[in-house]
Amino acid sequence: MPRCEYSRTEKVKLRVPEYTNSDISAIFSLPLFREIPAKIKARYGDAPYWLPVILAYTGARAEEIAQLYVDDIEQDAEKPDEWYFHIRAAKPDQSVKRNKSRRVPIAQPLINLGFFEYLKTVPTEGRVFPLLKAASKGKYHATVARYLRGKFESCNIPHFDELEPLHAFRHRFTTEARKIDMREDVQNAITGHSNAGNVGRTYGSYQELHAAINKMPVINIPKWHP
Repeated sequence: MPRCEYSRTEKVKLRVPEYTNSDISAIFSLPLFREIPAKIKARYGDAPYWLPVILAYTGARAEEIAQLYVDDIEQDAEKPDEWYFHIRAAKPDQSVKRNKSRRVPIAQPLINLGFFEYLKTVPTEGRVFPLLKAASKGKYHATVARYLRGKFESCNIPHFDELEPLHAFRHRFTTEARKIDMREDVQNAITGHSNAGNVGRTYGSYQELHAAINKMPVINIPKWHP
């Protein structure tokens, strides 16, 4: 009896897993970035605004930002006008990939959008996004991510189903960093990617990271307001 042969069809990816400039423009033109609906704000606070904005300007992982405490926002000891997100597992409900903490510069556009004004509205001893509750797997970003997915999907982004809506900001950050010739070790120091294959290369001072991140393209985003 002849043997039947089956061919396995693999799904072909139609796009790279990042946002284009037109995607970014569509996302940050959504009404929620001008005013968060009252019901949504009561549930998530200002996380629907700040989480995507911070991800776009840092390339960080969504949970790294969602789990931040206010005391994770640190000022440079030598240059007091420079600030950082200290991504670390300092509290029981925080985790960091490969257990490696890092300091990510707060880019000037985030300051211009009102990030420090926002911090004044939350308790200093608590989390940056106090209304986010840990989901079943202990992830603070999970529920607001589902809300944002629905909103981003309304932008009619091509092949949106092939994207991870929040992680796509991270991919885009890396692409934009390459466009401005940011050194790979500096990129990795900011995003937390491994420096595998580049043993011996270090990113230098935190001031160098600030200078690098402030060369990234400015995104047109409405300024935050309470």
